Amino acid sequence: MASEFIETMQKLEETARLLSKMGPVSLDEAVSRIRTISDFINRYGDMGPILEHLKEIESKFFMLKEMMTLDEAAEYLGASKSLLYKMTASRGITHYKPNGRVVYIDRKDLDELLRTNPVYSKKSIGASGYSSYHGADSR
Repeated sequence: MASEFIETMQKLEETARLLSKMGPVSLDEAVSRIRTISDFINRYGDMGPILEHLKEIESKFFMLKEMMTLDEAAEYLGASKSLLYKMTASRGITHYKPNGRVVYIDRKDLDELLRTNPVYSKKSIGASGYSSYHGADSR
């Protein structure tokens, strides 16, 4: 019984929090929205996991940008910033420094980097007629 009360109170708090973001509305509109929110919460449970998932998705939007900062490029590649600093210092990847300090890298150059040194599957080697491939067994 107490757990049901606590659960109901948590749902009411969540509903109140969401309603507070709506701004001024009529009583009928507020009741309608409360029912909609209540139905949603009853159906899907706590909003916390959904909001966390949305935040994670929003944090990845930078991957759609044409030009990325070094930090963004490192996350995009799944590589360390140190590796990218070394690559820019040795001119291993084209980069831009419009203000002389901040490093920017074109996403196309990152994609090109990811496609270097391919290791072909046996199936694609057989289809292309190549007799050897990178990383071939000696058997």
